Amino acid sequence: MRRAFRALPSRSLSRLPLALALGAGVCAASLGCSGGAAGEEVVPADEVVPLATPLPAPAPSIYDEDGKLLPSERVLGGLTLPLGLENEQQGAGRHLFEARVPAEKLVQYLGPRLFTGEVEQHGNGASFLGATPLRPSGTAYRMDVLVTERGPTRSALLIRIADAPTARPSEPTEADLRDYHERLD
Repeated sequence: MRRAFRALPSRSLSRLPLALALGAGVCAASLGCSGGAAGEEVVPADEVVPLATPLPAPAPSIYDEDGKLLPSERVLGGLTLPLGLENEQQGAGRHLFEARVPAEKLVQYLGPRLFTGEVEQHGNGASFLGATPLRPSGTAYRMDVLVTERGPTRSALLIRIADAPTARPSEPTEADLRDYHERLD
């Protein structure tokens, strides 16, 4: 091969890289040579679109199968609080929560868990005054529990705890429970 190049005039040698480049270009254009697999287009690195990130897993539901609020791990004054409460503000025995649930769902959750003779309904909310948790987790405190509506899907829960804990309440009789639940309806 070397001899062949030596035999060529020097002017021909300077055009040889140009001829090879043109030949390779013609081959690529006519044969569809792209350097990749057949039919695959090579995209420059700066034009590659990143793959979509997977969607996050859905948050666990705060409702059971029947649409009732589930209890949380949080206990306040012997009362187990429901899931869905956030942004607690507290001071002087008062605890204020925002809830991402309708007021009627909070009332349905709290009603069976509080024992009181003073239940006042206002709109979709309610006030449970002088209430004591029925099945307390820990020491039971006498408390006022107020549920107010803040729109169709939001509500507020205010719990005012008395200064001194009450004695652990005795188990209510069937007649007490029946009378209490009739007053809630």
